[in-house]
Amino acid sequence: MERGCYQGDRHGDRDVGDFHLEEDQSPQHHPLHRHDREAYDALDPTGNITIKWDIISWTADGYVAVVSIFNFQQYRHIQAPGWQLRGSWYKKEVIWSMVGAQATEQGDCSKFKGNIPHCCKKTPTVVDLLPGTPYNQHISNCCRGGVISSWAQDPATAVGRTTSSRSCNVHSICVPSEFIGM
Repeated sequence: MERGCYQGDRHGDRDVGDFHLEEDQSPQHHPLHRHDREAYDALDPTGNITIKWDIISWTADGYVAVVSIFNFQQYRHIQAPGWQLRGSWYKKEVIWSMVGAQATEQGDCSKFKGNIPHCCKKTPTVVDLLPGTPYNQHISNCCRGGVISSWAQDPATAVGRTTSSRSCNVHSICVPSEFIGM
């Protein structure tokens, strides 16, 4: 099983089964932390970027998730061109719709008739929407072109957020495995 995935059966809004998450993390609240040598700052040794993946509801063929990106670094902003989330799906998941962000490529959705998914790529890259995006595509804390301030300098803009509807294998959920903060 890949890191960031869990398996189990759905029972209403509760999950049971064999979960494969980092210690002390529930499947609905799965933070990923980015700690690399390039981002290390001697004046802020515990600063990090936390990505919280909240499954807010289940659908007939998947789930709706809100993804929040928190910049807990003291002095470093995520500057233009902004953040990107990238990862590989566990099986044949697709993104049906998104608010507050978009996939950079749709991928091959030719097997779908009628409703066409937002993204069918096995390894989608998701980016924030630009300022000036129509209000019906907004969610709170989105649409700043991927720019996120540092928590210490401006807590009100130290969060980025998106929501999306995904289809999935009902026995597995995976979160993106890579975060790119520019």
